[in-house]
Amino acid sequence: MTLTRQKSKKNTKLTRLANPPADVNPRPDLVFLRTNVPRDLLKAHAVKQLGNRNLLQKQIKAEVLESDNVSAADSTVTGGKGSSLAILNLIEGITVPKFFCVTTKAFERVVADLIDYEKQNLSAASGGIPEMKTKKAKLQASVFALCSDIRTSILKLQFDDDLKGEISGAHERLGNRNPVACRSSATTEDTHDASFAGQHDTFLNQRNLKDVLSSIKKCWASIFTDRAVEYRTRNGIAHADAIMCVVIQNMVEPEVSGTAFSTEISTSFPGIHVAALYGLGEGLVSGEITSDEWLLNRDSFDVIRQVCGSKREYYQSRKSRSGIELKKTSLKMQNELCINHEMVKAIASQIRRIQSVYRILFGYEDVDTEIAIKKGKVIFLQCRPVVEQSTSDVLTVNQIESKNLDSIATGNYSLLGAAHGRIKVISDFNLLVQGKCAIGKDDIVVTTKTSNYWNQYLTELRGIITVEGSPTAHPMLIGRERGLAVICGCSVDTLDHLRAFEGNWCTIDGLNKKVYLGKQPLVKCSGEEFQSRFGTVEIERALNDSDNIRYLEKMGRVHQYPDSGSMWWVHQPNTYLSPAWLELMCGQYEAAVDHIKAVRNDVVDFQVPSFRIDHERSKVASEYLSYDYLLTSSKGPYKGMTLKECVALRDRYNIVSCSFLSTCQKFSQNPSLANWKAYESSFRMLHGAIYTHHAFREHVKTQSTKLAHDLNISQFHFDQFQSDHMGTIDYQEDTLFRLDIIHIATLLAEKHESENETFMNLDSIREYYPDILLKLEKIAIKYRLSKDTDIAQEPPVDQLFEKVAEAMIQIQAGKLEPIMVEPKDHTKGYFPSSLLKVNEINSTSATEWFPEAEYQELRRWANLSIELRVQMCNLHHWKVRGNAMIKQGLIEVQEHLNLPKNILKLSSLQDIRESITDYCIMTST
Repeated sequence: MTLTRQKSKKNTKLTRLANPPADVNPRPDLVFLRTNVPRDLLKAHAVKQLGNRNLLQKQIKAEVLESDNVSAADSTVTGGKGSSLAILNLIEGITVPKFFCVTTKAFERVVADLIDYEKQNLSAASGGIPEMKTKKAKLQASVFALCSDIRTSILKLQFDDDLKGEISGAHERLGNRNPVACRSSATTEDTHDASFAGQHDTFLNQRNLKDVLSSIKKCWASIFTDRAVEYRTRNGIAHADAIMCVVIQNMVEPEVSGTAFSTEISTSFPGIHVAALYGLGEGLVSGEITSDEWLLNRDSFDVIRQVCGSKREYYQSRKSRSGIELKKTSLKMQNELCINHEMVKAIASQIRRIQSVYRILFGYEDVDTEIAIKKGKVIFLQCRPVVEQSTSDVLTVNQIESKNLDSIATGNYSLLGAAHGRIKVISDFNLLVQGKCAIGKDDIVVTTKTSNYWNQYLTELRGIITVEGSPTAHPMLIGRERGLAVICGCSVDTLDHLRAFEGNWCTIDGLNKKVYLGKQPLVKCSGEEFQSRFGTVEIERALNDSDNIRYLEKMGRVHQYPDSGSMWWVHQPNTYLSPAWLELMCGQYEAAVDHIKAVRNDVVDFQVPSFRIDHERSKVASEYLSYDYLLTSSKGPYKGMTLKECVALRDRYNIVSCSFLSTCQKFSQNPSLANWKAYESSFRMLHGAIYTHHAFREHVKTQSTKLAHDLNISQFHFDQFQSDHMGTIDYQEDTLFRLDIIHIATLLAEKHESENETFMNLDSIREYYPDILLKLEKIAIKYRLSKDTDIAQEPPVDQLFEKVAEAMIQIQAGKLEPIMVEPKDHTKGYFPSSLLKVNEINSTSATEWFPEAEYQELRRWANLSIELRVQMCNLHHWKVRGNAMIKQGLIEVQEHLNLPKNILKLSSLQDIRESITDYCIMTST
């Protein structure tokens, strides 16, 4: 008597499938169960029956076994699904709906002899398993026709009186007025290396004996569906070994249904992974409906991540007749999680109990269960071992390069791995059935949703992208077995968007749940390397002085003056500064101290550092501020700075930058002395913010990683959390800069193709495309392209064109998505006031990390760390943009006064003030 199928020798070389542990009996019988599972894990009736050998021998021969019969746990009698359900029913504290099984004994007596000849024909028609696996050929139409004949023969069978009577009696004891589910349970399914998820049929809400008898025959027949035959052939399982039990189970009309795993199925992270939606679970396991999702710490049951799925529809039982129906979900229910944290943790606790029994019985580390929730009670409908996804040499997109890639689609769920493939949009499944489209071996299929009926067509392809569904759906489990890259739960416009790239190569990045255009570089990540990412976050210590000085020396920004025994820090830019801006830069030191003291009244020892104007180098230098002093000294400005103070400082810097851009715009429109003095003040305040911003970021980063370390957060999930938050910050100048570059590159690529240009450089742009040159010049004064930020410098159009040319090459190679519409011009109105603050917690996102109250401080510190990184980049771009507006106003003053000297290069601050005064007098008269 066995509970799992022994793997054949042919099956041991299947890629991406793991073998059961060698040191654990892979086929435990009921005696093993009786002698090895602790009694406190089993229900009383199970313990009693396991001690009665005569009773077990009698049960094992029965054609109908009811749920209180322990022998139903034998998979050779009740198949994978039936035996797992029976094992669940043995575990103390686990609730299972009442059921009975029409066993494999009935199938063998009634069906097997009838179709034995057809089975032999089927094996011959499919070319034999070894030949099929070697050639990787598709099953021919003749094979599917033979499958249809076998199913027809089964459906015409009549039950003999004895079997019909036993089924009728068992059905009556279930409560024959209760609707039931008739579930296929083959001996070859729900094993460690082949789940057969969705390959065989299930019939829900069967309301009378007639429908139950009919459904039993349909379940028997489903062992010969096209998809099941193809699956067995591809996995090296002989058709003659396919034997079917049928489980007849009381229907649960749940408020919520779902699946629960003892591992995160997309990464194999050792956590509890729960997915759930309203109504019956059919929409989830078939992949039709996107569910809610939770990932929990396996030991503490703390929620690491939760995702609010779309849940646009739900299945419910028909009220007056057999079958189920699809209903629309209200908008309110769509926007709410379908269960609370208390229920999720109750599920996690029971999963751990089930996992411990399965580990003893089978040596399997992880389990996959289906659940229903009714009136606050968790009811388990199914359990099976997780089909493992190998993490040996997993392909991933280079994580450093992926940060600079623009995605063309993003999903909520994915399978670990990466793949290149050609985009194949299939809007209607019937197109496949009718032969109007076909899936090629290099294709990545893009569709709204998949169902069990897709499986026979998913034999040769690279990956799947769907709008609906999740990795808990049956087709996604098949994706795990076949080593496919999968992303699902994408936005509703994904099909329309990707249809524009039909036939183009793209890259699925399962780790980041993103799709990129073109063949992006892939790297191999070893299993050990990947598993190491699940280690606890390491505390990131701030730069020490020796590292920082070494960096400054490399950049040529450290100098020892003969008249000073200390080290001096030479500030940006690394190029010539005109006299007026040398004077302006000296005001940044006092402003930096003012910023800190404005939010920290207790800091009295932070004094303005010594500074000097280095006339020889035309630069400003200040005495080096030790990082040990700034960050760790009890007298330093950042030691002990609280989260509230850090947020206040961030907000102050945002106000300062907004004020700077506002004053610059006012001066460009009206070069008055009052507007100029306002610029001088805002210039000092902005540069004061930039002066110690790096140390500020280091302090916040250290605090966030320390909290994550103390809370035992994995580095992998902490990185994902911060990456997701980065995506919620709308106003990122680096991103806007990139969009502008891609737009101009798109225009040039079009001209290059239409006008058959063989070479294009900046000189040809100046000569033939003045409209594009004008765009380049406008962008060059919007963003910081180099460290040469002196106002007197000419816009670095040549450096900008190098970036545009690189983007044009990527567009032509199909690696970058073109942007046809010109991005919004942000030089007007500098930036919307609504973006003055970034949200600390993005409540509109489908994904929420560490949502429980005890993690709030971690979320705020970690989010602030990301926001400061963005803020620093924005400050540099806004400085360039503001100074360009000031330059515009000063040139007007110079031209109006007809000054012989270049006011930008030679004037002191006093000279500029006097010139502006003269300008105002002249223009007023």
